[in-house]
Amino acid sequence: MKIPQNAIHITELENYVFCPAYWQFNKKNVQKHQPTTQEKKAHFIRKSWFAKQNTFVALKHYTKLLFFILFVLILILFVIDQTAFDKHATMVITNKTFLSESGIMFCLLAVGLIIAFWKLFEHKIIEISTQTGVNKDTNFIAIKNSKKANPKMFYSETLNLYGRPDAIIKQEDISIPVIMRASASKVQDRHVIGIIGLLALFEENRKSKNINQKIPYGIIIFGSQKRQIKIQNTAEKEQELLELTTRIKQINSGQAQAIATPEKYKCLHCKFASSCKDCT
Repeated sequence: MKIPQNAIHITELENYVFCPAYWQFNKKNVQKHQPTTQEKKAHFIRKSWFAKQNTFVALKHYTKLLFFILFVLILILFVIDQTAFDKHATMVITNKTFLSESGIMFCLLAVGLIIAFWKLFEHKIIEISTQTGVNKDTNFIAIKNSKKANPKMFYSETLNLYGRPDAIIKQEDISIPVIMRASASKVQDRHVIGIIGLLALFEENRKSKNINQKIPYGIIIFGSQKRQIKIQNTAEKEQELLELTTRIKQINSGQAQAIATPEKYKCLHCKFASSCKDCT
């Protein structure tokens, strides 16, 4: 998939909603800066979240594997028990036994160890799900920074928009995009437009495969407490996304200007404040 150079990234949408001037400074890279303490902290939290989710997926895989092995061992012990029963009932001619007594003891010990590890893994899965804001039954399809299933880049020709979710989960046979916003204390408009943009990318990708089912919502996990919120995919939000991408296209082509929307709180936390004449 070739993405045009003038395509709009999901992050650009979020930056523009925060402040058009901030978006433009970022785009032109007017001021190079060192990451702030908050940015470093957010980066660490995100990295930790991805690592824990990958551990979460691995543990669920191992749990299923242990369940299969446990099933096989119990089946073997059942066969042994039936063989012993048939022998005592003189229903078998041979005097051979399926396993020796020490073999049976080994199988019983293996069953005990598997159950212990199974319980340990289940406990760890619940612990990780609590720490990272996901349900213990969450079915991850892909997670960023995963060696096995990294979310792919999505592109919308209609919106000239592209981006990649932090994770994709499956709920009710539908792929749901997830974004992680570690430094946010609450969900802001810019976070909402980011997930709505991803929903639009997902839907266009599905339509290209002749799947016209609407994706009902996306998920944002935010803050140090990893709270989770569902953002509903409504017609109003889709229209807002269309208007926003159209506006950015106009500015990029020189048909419009990026007008700052200064506010005291935003300017206080803006890394480009010293370069912006509109900052309050």
